[in-house]
Amino acid sequence: MKPAATSVLFTGPFALGRLSAPDGVPFPALVMPDGRALDLRTAFGEQVVTIRTLLESWDEEMPRLRALAAGERAAWQPREGLRVHAPVEPRQIFPLGLQRPRCVEECA
Repeated sequence: MKPAATSVLFTGPFALGRLSAPDGVPFPALVMPDGRALDLRTAFGEQVVTIRTLLESWDEEMPRLRALAAGERAAWQPREGLRVHAPVEPRQIFPLGLQRPRCVEECA
């Protein structure tokens, strides 16, 4: 029997994700290996920040993210109890199964 593979959650000093309180709205978060999470909308003072906007301007945002990860004064909260969402919302969704007439019949 093969041993179970170990999961490496972090390969760097922090991770990005979308989290929410159980009944709350998802927010972009800086997540630390020790279980802390930081709402980046509050930390950046921008309500429109998303994981997608961070990735699109990665070179400019990385110093800000590193500074936040190193800071102790930020409004960190425990990651435990927060819901995890897909990190990036898709721009478009293509229904690939609807390209053939038979698929349309099967989906109907």
